[in-house]
Amino acid sequence: MRCLNSDMHNRIKALRKASGMSQQDLADRISVDKSTIWRYESGTMELFPKAFVEMAKYLGLSAPEQLLSSFPEPVRLFGNVGAGAEVIPLDEETIWLDGPPGLIDPIAAEVIGKSMLPVYRPNDILFFNRRTRVDDDVIGEDCMVKVADGRILVKRVLRGLARGHYRLFSYDTQEESEDLALDWATPVEWVKRARTRA
Repeated sequence: MRCLNSDMHNRIKALRKASGMSQQDLADRISVDKSTIWRYESGTMELFPKAFVEMAKYLGLSAPEQLLSSFPEPVRLFGNVGAGAEVIPLDEETIWLDGPPGLIDPIAAEVIGKSMLPVYRPNDILFFNRRTRVDDDVIGEDCMVKVADGRILVKRVLRGLARGHYRLFSYDTQEESEDLALDWATPVEWVKRARTRA
């Protein structure tokens, strides 16, 4: 059985780069030559079952079949949204999720606990486009923000009293923060709702 579809080569390359591996690194892990990885990524060589399973494992996928999916694109789980809607980055592990269509350089965060109720439930996955600045389109939107003090939060962004400052609305306390400087802010673009028990 040979495993190749029209988008798998792009998926392999994107996952390898996102995992911080060179072609040589991946080749060493699955015991092939670097040129073989280049052929897989360019779509000129079919991926055989043993390499298929090994590659999925080293690219951080929970199942080899995720390499076959042309949609949705893989999205890295950036962290968990915990108490006080603070995002706790996942530094030690890389978790890939199936992402929604139409996002550019997406990241995701999983809601843990009940601090985001009633809008976001525990285990909801929030998807964002990665940004490095604060644009005007974030006003009035739920966003992942990086505050100048280094905290990363998910809050509703409101215009601050001082120019270039913002207030953050918390769902759990129903209160606004004082004016804060933000390094960046990116709106929630998509929510994958957690399954609820019947």
